[in-house]
Amino acid sequence: MDSNKKRLIWEDVEEKPLTDTRIFSLKSVRRRNIHGQESEFCVIDSKDWVNIVPVIEKDGERFFLMVWQFRHGIGELTLEFPAGILDPGETPLDAAIRELREETGYVAECIKKIGEIRPNPAFLNNTSHTFLATGLRKVGELELDEFEHVECELIPESYVEKNMGYPPMCNAITLSAFYWYSAKKR
Repeated sequence: MDSNKKRLIWEDVEEKPLTDTRIFSLKSVRRRNIHGQESEFCVIDSKDWVNIVPVIEKDGERFFLMVWQFRHGIGELTLEFPAGILDPGETPLDAAIRELREETGYVAECIKKIGEIRPNPAFLNNTSHTFLATGLRKVGELELDEFEHVECELIPESYVEKNMGYPPMCNAITLSAFYWYSAKKR
């Protein structure tokens, strides 16, 4: 980092927990800038996430194994790549293998990391890791959490290319995963 840019960094003064939920905690962080200004900022302390882009080739065409899921934040059904939160002590790769198996019933012959992003560093402190899964093989039924309800569907790559970013494929994390997939194809 350019030493001139260090003047933009805010120093931590104090941190207070505000609330803790099943999927994230909210904290207040007081910070001071180089000019002596102080302010309180809300930070969502969230676990890291994984996204898996499962690709199946069939009859010379590529398909994505995607999941339909009701999203409570928007109150709508979305079409997404399988995804989830890392369990305590779990690596991103282990989480990707587990989430693919749980949400689709498939395992991958090859699963590799293709990218990562910081979903919204304005107030979130986590990382979203994206994996490409190929050589898929169905090994069983879905193993979903108690309140998780999804249905899998093979979606042609050409359809996803034309419609990504529009409902029902409007999840920004799915869009970022598709970006990483597309960038690796070039």
